[in-house]
Amino acid sequence: MFFICIIMIILFNTINKQYLKTNYKILNPLSIFIYVWFFVLIVHKLYFEKQYYTNTAYILILSGITALAIGFWLFAKTNIVNVNRCSYVYNEDIMKKILFILTIIEILRLIYMSYVVFSLAGSFSMFLSNNTYVRNLYLVRESGLIENFTEFFLNINAMLGYVTVGIYSTINKKIKIRYIFVWSLLELLYAIVTMSKMCFIVFLSVLFITCMNNLINIKIQKRIFLRYIPILALVIFGFLLVIGKQRNYSQFGESIIQVVINKAFFYFSGSVEALAKYISLYTSEVALGKNSFTIFYRVLSRLNIVSNNSILSSHSEFIDIAHESTNVYTFFRTFYMDYSFAGFIIGPFLMGTVAGLFYNPKRTSFFCDVCTSWISSVLALSFYSYMWGQSIYIIILLYAYFIDKVFGEKLYLKQDF
Repeated sequence: MFFICIIMIILFNTINKQYLKTNYKILNPLSIFIYVWFFVLIVHKLYFEKQYYTNTAYILILSGITALAIGFWLFAKTNIVNVNRCSYVYNEDIMKKILFILTIIEILRLIYMSYVVFSLAGSFSMFLSNNTYVRNLYLVRESGLIENFTEFFLNINAMLGYVTVGIYSTINKKIKIRYIFVWSLLELLYAIVTMSKMCFIVFLSVLFITCMNNLINIKIQKRIFLRYIPILALVIFGFLLVIGKQRNYSQFGESIIQVVINKAFFYFSGSVEALAKYISLYTSEVALGKNSFTIFYRVLSRLNIVSNNSILSSHSEFIDIAHESTNVYTFFRTFYMDYSFAGFIIGPFLMGTVAGLFYNPKRTSFFCDVCTSWISSVLALSFYSYMWGQSIYIIILLYAYFIDKVFGEKLYLKQDF
C-alpha cells in the first residue's frame, strides 16, 4: 500500500502541473500538500515497522490527499473570488509604508512579550538557567482582558507582516534582503523569548511561500527554490538546536544534535503512526464539526444556540508509539473525530476548496496573497496538527480583507506593457 500511495502522490503532482498550466506555481497549495505528504510517508516507512493498522492509515491518508486535490482543482481556475487586477502590480511605496508600520508594531511585540516572560521568570538569569520552568509558567499564566487583546492585536499584525515582507521583498522581480533579514531576526528573538519553535517555523514557511508565489517567472521560482530550500532547512535545524539547548535536550544522554535529529524525524513520522494507532483503538465520537469549526461554535455558543464544549476526546490526548508517547496526530485526526471515516473525505475536500477559491496567481491581490499563503502554511503543517482550530488563523483572512478595502486601489499600480 505504501508504494501505491507514493505512485499516486507523484501522479497527482503531474496532473496538477498539467491542469494549472500557466497558473502553476511551484508552491501552490496543492503542491505544498503533496510535497509534505510524500516526504512524511517515506520517513514513516523508514522510521516505523509495519503494524496491523499501517495499511489502513495509508489508505485513509491517500483518500484525504485525493479529496483535497479534487476540491482544489474544482475551484482553482474558476475565479469565484472576483479579483480583476490582471494588469496591475503592487505599489511599492505604499507596501513599504505598510511594512514599516508593521515592523514597528513587531518590535513592540517583541518588547512586550520579553517583559511578560521576564516578569514571570523574575530575572534574566532565571530565564537562562531554568528555561523549562519559565516556559511552563508562560503556558499556564492567566491574563486579563486588556492583556489578551494586546497580545492578540500584536500577533495578528505579525501574521499580516509575514506575508507583507514576502510581497514587498519580491516587487519588481527583485529579492530585497533587508526586511527579510530584519523580520527573521525579530522572529528568531521572539521564538527564543517565548520558547516556542512553532512560531519561527510558521514565519519561515509563510515568508518563503509568499516570496515564491510572487515571483512571476517559473524559471526564477525553480532557481530560487533549489537554491534556498537547503538554506531554509539549515536555518530551521540551527533554530531547533537553539531551542534544544534552551530545553536542555542534552540531558537525555545523547548529543544535542542527535536528539534534535531524532525529534525532527519523530515529529514527521510519529504523527502518522499515532494517527494510525488512534484509529485502530478508538471510534469517532462524531462531533459534527465542533473540532473543525471551533471558531463558529464559539460564536453560536455566545448566542446560546449550541454548546461551546469542543469534543477533544474522552481518551487521553497522548498515545504510546514505539518507545515514546505523543499528542501529535496530523490534521486528519480532527476530521476523524468530527465525521468518523467520512472525515478523511469531507475535511480535506473543504480545505482544498478553500485553497482553490483564493488561488489567483495571475491577479494582483493583497487579500488573495494573504489567504493563499496562510492556507498553504496550514497545509504545510498538516502532518503536525490542525492549525485552524485556533480562531486567529481564520481572523487573519478577514483582517487582510479589511486592509485591502481600506487602502483600496492605493495598493496597486497600473502595469506598463
